This record gives sequence, structure tokens and C-alpha cells, in this order.
Amino acid sequence: MSELPLDPFPQGGWIEAWLQWVKARSPDYVEKKIDVWKVLGSLLLNTLAKVVSDVEPVRTGNMLVALTGPSGSIKSWALTTMRFAAPLHTIPAGTPEYLLSAIAERRVGVVYEPEIGTVLKAAESKSGYMRAWGDNVDKIYDLDALEAGRKISEATFIEPRSYYVSVVVAGTPKDYGGMFNLWPGLKRRFLVLNLGEVAPPKLWKPSAEGAEALAKLHIIGKALSSRMVVLKLENVEVVNELARFQLGDPVLERKCFEYAVKMLYACIIDSALQSIVGGVVSSLSISTNKNVRVGDISLEGKSNITNIISVTDDTRSTVEAFRGILKGVKCRYLSVLSVDCADYTTDIKLLSALLSRHISTLPTLEAPVREYADFTEDVNDLLKSKGYTTLREICRRRNWPKNKAQQYLGSMAEAGYVIIRYIKQKQSTVIINPTLRVCGACGSYDTNECKHAPVEVLETRYVEECFKPYEGEPTD
Repeated sequence: MSELPLDPFPQGGWIEAWLQWVKARSPDYVEKKIDVWKVLGSLLLNTLAKVVSDVEPVRTGNMLVALTGPSGSIKSWALTTMRFAAPLHTIPAGTPEYLLSAIAERRVGVVYEPEIGTVLKAAESKSGYMRAWGDNVDKIYDLDALEAGRKISEATFIEPRSYYVSVVVAGTPKDYGGMFNLWPGLKRRFLVLNLGEVAPPKLWKPSAEGAEALAKLHIIGKALSSRMVVLKLENVEVVNELARFQLGDPVLERKCFEYAVKMLYACIIDSALQSIVGGVVSSLSISTNKNVRVGDISLEGKSNITNIISVTDDTRSTVEAFRGILKGVKCRYLSVLSVDCADYTTDIKLLSALLSRHISTLPTLEAPVREYADFTEDVNDLLKSKGYTTLREICRRRNWPKNKAQQYLGSMAEAGYVIIRYIKQKQSTVIINPTLRVCGACGSYDTNECKHAPVEVLETRYVEECFKPYEGEPTD
């Protein structure tokens, strides 16, 4: 049995130029994580082309992607690379009100959020001013109506399907903790891609091929700015049959199915790119067995549309449903691709396999668990400078009541992260790093074994002659 081809995307199109550009920026990493880069390239292509289809429920190709991995796994670098590839289609992030005003102004593009942990902390804070962020992103997935503003003068309302936006966020697994507790709907929306490893330390010089690829991406992006693509999909049963995921989680299976369809949209557009944007992709030839028929059409009587060609009833209904996009971004051309999905059988298999290789989930930490993780991080920060701190200082930093902080400190002590010493004379609780060589970190402190009792918690005079590793329970 012959092996399937390794790539569902054609040579000479957007994805090839995108991979060439990424490879020029990081020769090693693009090969190790090529599936991730194909997804990100598809997200850009679908967004620039503003692709819509005549099937339900996956009518658009826009995506919500969450990059995760340890610090140093080039998550932010990936977002920067995407910005460089499509500089005219970056939508600035910010507060929910600011984000909606930016979408209302630009209508088409990608929202990049490199610090999702910061967003979550702001959403969980007392003011909760970022709480609406996730609600808006949830609506963006289906291009639903967006609205925000606490005052009438600042209110923003964006009609459904009058914009075309994708979202890419990044953070460590800990950063995402509690995300789906705040916004349960996003669990089904975000496609999680795990970069998984720290990028190796290495230097290289950018290649001339990378500059050429970037120029090509910019030309294609500019050409797509005035176009919107409608896919007329025939024989969709083959998609239902092949894009199946046996993951044991119905929600995850549905999400992956929808993203397989969105990736198929990008694959189809890439195949027909030359016919859509003209001669800027000179090396691309459309395979006849793809059965792709392309025509620039428009809606009769609309001043911002030109080149009227006959439109079938089913195509007209699709176009009417998304006419707000045409109006909002002032598209001049509407390209309709009639596609027999059966001709993409191999591509559907490859795209499904690509997603299967990178299926990942985000932690669903309950709020108290995330709170404990943040508390631990704060305590460790306080211990960095001197190796010790006080309960009073911790409560001041977190603005927490004493009993709540003591509960989490007890958990840290049981895990061996800290040593707790209560000084009766001063009525003060000292928190010590177990690696600190002071009397308070000694296993004999405040016991009959200590030959120098009573001693100060932070005394170091007797350490070298009698220090014993601490192994006991915390002193209350």
C-alpha cells in the first residue's frame, strides 16, 4: 500500500511561503513543530481571505488558538512572527472595551495576547475589569454580536458577521489555570497547541529566501484585503466520514472536528490562491482533479461591489448572511469556489492526522487551586532576596486575612517548600527557605537537642558546629 503524501498543502501557495519565512527565522524549530506552524499559517490565511461556507455549523474559518509550553518555548516569538507576516491585520489587545473598539475600526485581523496569565489575574481581581474579555472571545468564534461599555457615551456595538477575527493567546500551563472555570464556553472553542520544549540556544543568520517569502506573504495579504471567499462544498458526507476523532471526550471530539473543517478551508483556498488573487503566486498551478471552479462575483445593486456574474440561490443566501463583512471591510471582489469534497479525501485524512498529533488540553484548576499557586509564587518572590519573610509581610502583599494565609503556608510547609517558626517573644511568624543556613532552619531548633537554646530564629553563630537538617512539622 502506497504511503499518503506528507503535506495536504500545495507548493507555491501561502502555507509554503509562510513555512519558508518561519524557517528563515528559526531553521531548527520549524521542523520540530511543523504541525503547529501549519495551523498558525492556516489561521492567517483563513482570516485574510475572510472565508465563509454554505454548510452548517462550521461556516467560517476563523480560529481561536492557545499556545502553551514552558518558559522559553518561543510562544511569544511565534506571535511576533505572525504579526510580521500579516502586519496590516493585527488587532491590538487591551481591555474588553478597547478590544471591541479596535475590532469595530479594523473589522478584519488577528488579536494577539502573549500574556494570558495577566488577563486571567485581572479577570479574577476584585475589580474584575477583564471579566468580559473571555465572554467576547467566546462570541468572536461564531462572529456573533459584540457589545461593551459601562457608559452610553462609551458603548460599542458590533453587528454579527460584520467582522472577521481570529485570536491567538500564549502562556505556560500554570498561566491558563482557572481559565475554563471563568469562561466554560472557551473549553470548546480554543484549539490548544503545546510547544512542549525550550528552544535550544543557537545563533544563525536570516536567509535571503526568508526575505523573499515575507515579501510574498505581504503581497498575498494585500491582495486578499479586497476579497472575500465563499466556499460551495459538495459531497460533505466524505468530511463527516473522515474527520472523526476517537478521544473519549465528546466536547474535545467536536472541537477537533470543527478545526479539521477549518483547516480544510485553508487547504482549498491555498490550492486556488492564484485564481483568487491573480498572478502574485506565479508558481502555483491548480490541479484539475481538484475540480475547483472560481469566479469573481458580487451582489447586484451594491455600490461597493463590482463585476456582476450570475449567482445561484444557495450562494446568494450565504453571501447575504455575511454581507456585513463585505460592507464593513469594503471588499471589492467576492470569489466563489465550488468544491467537491471527495477530491480532498487524502487532504482530510492528513489534516485530521495533523490535529491528532497535537491534541492537548489546558489545566482546569479550580479557583482555590490557582489561588494557592499564585500565593506560592508570591511567597517564593519574597524569599528570594533574604531567604526569609514574615506572615505580616505576606498578608500585606496579598491583602489577605491572617487565617487564610496561614492555611496556604501550612500546605507549603507540608510540601517542604518553607519552614514556619513562631516567635512568642515578638508574637511574630517567620517564614524561612529550607535551604537557608540559620538556626530557624535547623532540625534541633527550639528542642532539647539544641545546646545553645534559647537562640534567635535567624541566628547564624552556631550553625556550622551543630546544624541539623530540618525534618519536623511546622511550629505553630
